[in-house]
Amino acid sequence: MKLNASTCSRESKRDIKLMKLDGFIPAIIYKKGEASHKIRILKKEFEAHLRHIEKGHLATTVFTVHMNGKDEKMIVKGIEYTKTTYEVLHIDFQPLTEGHIKVRVPVVLLGEKDCEAVKAGFSLKQAKRFIRVEAPVKHIPAKFEINVRSLQPREKVRVADLQKEAHVRILAADNELIVTASK
Repeated sequence: MKLNASTCSRESKRDIKLMKLDGFIPAIIYKKGEASHKIRILKKEFEAHLRHIEKGHLATTVFTVHMNGKDEKMIVKGIEYTKTTYEVLHIDFQPLTEGHIKVRVPVVLLGEKDCEAVKAGFSLKQAKRFIRVEAPVKHIPAKFEINVRSLQPREKVRVADLQKEAHVRILAADNELIVTASK
């Protein structure tokens, strides 16, 4: 997903307000060991991409940000919305450089309607919707899928039960609960 960005030197609330009225979203690029860079992104362009991203997958979506004639791959590290309309107010980006990066990876449940425990009158309770991981930039998992079709009543799925690649390190304790079938 490609975004066009331009540098900006916003200093006051008035500058930010004028930028938003012109159809831009203020953003910051945080690079490790460097000063942060203030940029602006066209609101329509970002929201068009946002509509195509699956719910909960923004943190693992890689954007190609075009700025000053260069393309750089980045992920969204933080995003701020208005409370009432969910309009995007501000975005924090982190460039994908060589090495490892820490991200929140969404947990997706498969087979919820066909789950044995649900058929027996129990309900699924998802305790964790995201798992923090540390992984090489080239091997960031898009999501963790858990098939709950064969989950029995009162059975639990914990972090230790996740299928993960060897180079991905999960930053949560192995005994943390992800999903359970309970009444």
